[in-house]
Amino acid sequence: MLIRVEAVRPGTVPAGMRYYIDKPLTGEVLANDSPLVLRGWVWSPNDNIEGVEARTESGECIFQTLNQYRPALNKQLGLAEDVALGFRLDLKARPDTGRVVLRGLGSRAAHVLCSIDMRGMDESKAEERPKQLFFMHIAKTAGSSVNALVQQYYPPERCVSHVESYHLRPDMNVLNLQDKLYVSGHVTLEVARRRRYIADACKTFTLLRKPASHLLSHIAWVKRLGLPEYAREYAAHPAHIQELARMMNAMSFEEFIGCMGEMGHNLFDNVQTRYLASAFSCLLDDGHLEQALATLRTFDIVGLNEEFDRSMRLLARSMCWGEPAILPRENVASYKCTWRELGIGPDHPLLRKLLRYDDEVYAEACRLFDQARNSWLCPEVVE
Repeated sequence: MLIRVEAVRPGTVPAGMRYYIDKPLTGEVLANDSPLVLRGWVWSPNDNIEGVEARTESGECIFQTLNQYRPALNKQLGLAEDVALGFRLDLKARPDTGRVVLRGLGSRAAHVLCSIDMRGMDESKAEERPKQLFFMHIAKTAGSSVNALVQQYYPPERCVSHVESYHLRPDMNVLNLQDKLYVSGHVTLEVARRRRYIADACKTFTLLRKPASHLLSHIAWVKRLGLPEYAREYAAHPAHIQELARMMNAMSFEEFIGCMGEMGHNLFDNVQTRYLASAFSCLLDDGHLEQALATLRTFDIVGLNEEFDRSMRLLARSMCWGEPAILPRENVASYKCTWRELGIGPDHPLLRKLLRYDDEVYAEACRLFDQARNSWLCPEVVE
């Protein structure tokens, strides 16, 4: 006998109180006597929430103090890092569990956070488990914020960010990567599949950015590393990045582009097209553009940096996660530069060359995004 989570219904809480239930997920299927994980967080500015209580229809009751830390969440709420907001309770899933009511217990009152409806089901009718998600993180497209969002839904131990560095970690191998629910990194979709970082049925997502803004952000990042006040960060980067930073601060931008070499092309020449076409260490042509467009259309979800909040809601609905509790903003660049500071205008022929393929890729990304957000899948994203 299996047990299915039929519904997770939100409770009614006082104004100002905030909470989120990471698990269980509607549609989750569990084996008899396996743990039903209740995990999430709760906070109230008007009541000191000491812990949470889960009470089943069959009479079981368990209590857990708030004892898990979520630094990114605390930062969003303006709280000290040592304030615990998270919780996890494990119940036994049984056919007679019925409804589970989860309450936040404050110093003033108990607040119903959610109710969870459970029912037994025949094993022959078991549905597919939640799919793994792969995020192709094109550098400088708010990827750190995407990673923070996903951790509202998936436990950290089931997530791998910056998978391009996984081989440096002794606890990682291809087998346990495929067991992860979330894999992201500065790797192309082709590489992730060829190296078996992800399962065959994995859902795929990427985020694109307006090409001129994306290029300027990359330039600012490299230029900043060459400034004296960032010497410590400069020293932590590999030699080829250090060389590009030195060059960029020692000559005009036009001179730099003329002699930046292979690594410079990988960072500044139609970078989003390169990720999608899996075409690094080469000069691009129209064939690479066609390959990039074809790959882009294979992604299950395509988001836009300029529509970040709507893109995150689109992702959440596409994955059947429900409404995000918080839309995080992580790793926002503090150092910026302008085209004027670089001595060129936005219509300079040099820029057109560096952006011509990305402009077409971004236009297609906008079309795919608009098509998805206006579909039956997620009508709320349109609001």
